[in-house]
Amino acid sequence: MIDIHASISRETAPWPSEYWIPVTRFRYTVTRKECIRVLADRKMLVAVALAAASLLAVARPAHATDFELMDARSLGMGGALRASAFATSALYMNPAGIAMSKSYHVESSYIFDDKYDMHMVGASVVDSITSRLGMGLGYFFKFVGEGKQSSELQLHNLFLGLAYAIIPQLSLGMSLHYKRAEIDTPRPDELEPDADLNPYGRDLSHFSLDAGLTIRIIRNHLGIAVVGYNLTHIKSPLAPIMLGLSIYAQVSIFQVSFDVLLDFWSGRKLLDSDEKVWPRYMIGAEAFIADHWPLRTGYAWSDLTGSHSIHAGAGYVGKKGALEAGFSYEVNEGFDHLRDLRLVLSVKYFAF
Repeated sequence: MIDIHASISRETAPWPSEYWIPVTRFRYTVTRKECIRVLADRKMLVAVALAAASLLAVARPAHATDFELMDARSLGMGGALRASAFATSALYMNPAGIAMSKSYHVESSYIFDDKYDMHMVGASVVDSITSRLGMGLGYFFKFVGEGKQSSELQLHNLFLGLAYAIIPQLSLGMSLHYKRAEIDTPRPDELEPDADLNPYGRDLSHFSLDAGLTIRIIRNHLGIAVVGYNLTHIKSPLAPIMLGLSIYAQVSIFQVSFDVLLDFWSGRKLLDSDEKVWPRYMIGAEAFIADHWPLRTGYAWSDLTGSHSIHAGAGYVGKKGALEAGFSYEVNEGFDHLRDLRLVLSVKYFAF
């Protein structure tokens, strides 16, 4: 009798060692005669080789989860908000936007994502009135259940944003954020047949840095922005290095925005791809009806996941506060064969 063992170790795994999970392992016992018969049968050898290859393919780590923070306005516009973000929206999308308007806003939000069984709650405050140096502080707690993934995630995200308007049309900003992630990965024998492997990487406790530039060109009717995300490169799918480019135009109560988000890390490291840049394209529109009722729509396409999503949003904005909602839905199945539904509810208080 001969025992045949096969496994993938940390050293031989075809992905970075920090994402290694010992799930590809099997054992089979055969007799000597069976070994001779298998070796003599070329078709059997081909079948065995294909089976081993399929195991390696299945064992590749899942794609980087979309952990981009969005409030109701940005989600409703498809994420195309970097050039026109201000107040609490700017704290996460583009810190330079904090100083582009005079505001003292307090916001609380709830986000639900059906695809990843994600629930997120948070609060933020932004003050660009007290001094020329605009400041913002925000905290979000995110819980991701197993769903179709094989891991649970608890993520704490603390933001500190600073921005300074050099001239009224030009602002620079930076955001320092601390991420702490606790990841619970089950044992291999507990995995469901259709479950992905751990898409979140290892436990995380790191600081990261975002930096942005916003230029308003024609009296707030035309603007551009450049934003760098996670520039300290902590090598985690929870904080990939990205570059955001944005342009918007506004006429009367109507605004149209177009953004491109370039991911320089997720596909190359987690998907074992030779491509160095994975873009995401976003277009959004907003109409502000009767000075109180914003209506929003948007569309986004991700080259990383192969998904197309439609977006919508609405709300009420008064003198002392606002209540807003955002919605997105993937109209096709990406390579993970799942469709994403995301909802955001935001309540804002305007102190000044």
